[in-house]
Amino acid sequence: MEKLDHWAANYKALSEPLRIRLLSIISTAKDICVCDLVAITGVSQSMVSRHLAYLRNSGWLHARREKLWMHYSIAKQDDEMAQAILKALQQHGPLSKQINIDLANLSKLGESASGC
Repeated sequence: MEKLDHWAANYKALSEPLRIRLLSIISTAKDICVCDLVAITGVSQSMVSRHLAYLRNSGWLHARREKLWMHYSIAKQDDEMAQAILKALQQHGPLSKQINIDLANLSKLGESASGC
C-alpha cells in the first residue's frame, strides 16, 4: 500500500468520535477489557465492539482473548504518522470535554476494573 493510501486509511479510521475516545482510553489504560470500555463510555457493548473491530482491522489496536472477553491495547505503530497521531491524542485529547470525562471514568474504575 502506498504511503498516502495508508495515511488516508489511518485518518478514515479516526473519522468517528467514539473511535477517538476509545483510542484515548486504551492508550492511557495500556490494556483494557471491552466490558470496562462499555462502563467508561456508557455506550452499548455491540457499538463499542463494532468500533473496536474497525480500529483493529485498521491496524490501530491489538486484541487478545482472555476467557470470554476481548482485551485491547494499542498496536505497535511502525509508521511515523500514526505515532505522531497517537502522541498528539495523548497530549491534546484532554482538551476535549468528553475525553476528560472518559479519562475520569477510567480513573474511577481503577482498581475496580473487572478485567472481565
